Amino acid sequence: MSHRMWVGTFVVAFMTSSPCVADFRPYFFVDGGVADPDLSGIEAHYERMKDEASNAGGNGKIDTDDTSSAYAIGVGIQPYRHFAMEIGYYDFGSYDIEGAGQYLRGERQMSASGDTRTSIDGWGAQGIFIMPLSERFTIQLGVGAARLDTEIEGEYTHSATTRAGTQTRQNDIDKTMRDTVALFGLGARYRITSNFQLRVDYRYFGGVGKYTDDHDSEIQLVTAGISYHF
Repeated sequence: MSHRMWVGTFVVAFMTSSPCVADFRPYFFVDGGVADPDLSGIEAHYERMKDEASNAGGNGKIDTDDTSSAYAIGVGIQPYRHFAMEIGYYDFGSYDIEGAGQYLRGERQMSASGDTRTSIDGWGAQGIFIMPLSERFTIQLGVGAARLDTEIEGEYTHSATTRAGTQTRQNDIDKTMRDTVALFGLGARYRITSNFQLRVDYRYFGGVGKYTDDHDSEIQLVTAGISYHF
């Protein structure tokens, strides 16, 4: 189902649901969980390194750490019964990709290796549509945007070894990308007391970290947390 169909279905559902008491007090939230970004744009570099070694009769390998602990903190307010607004800071953690390959070219032993670390964080804001299922339990749909920084640090080494010695060439990368991306969220809330709520959320960030000209990335974030209503 497309994002537009999800939004339309949710809006109709919450408009026809039972009323929910508005909460004009601001609130503070803390969420923790796991982030899973699409790092295909970076992995493609290591795939080429591995394929080059394999096609020449050598061997190569890739090790990818593509999930990380993550957290979100922020503030919100619910000015209407079925609508709230939140702004938050997101730290998606850091991710490592390592690769290596080696093969023979005549009398030369060719080898290549690399190590790339990617870190992502930033700010996001969203409007949240609320549908109550009971007096204490609600489900919510969020739509908004985020401004994220993607930092990539890497080191790549290419070597050729012969009887006369070893020639080495090293390339370093230190790059920061800033993207304004779409933010979609789906969550549930359970009111413990008048001040505290439990939170569970899934958030999708699209168009993150355009590492190459033809590839946009994305991040999926799953969290659980708590909010305090003043």
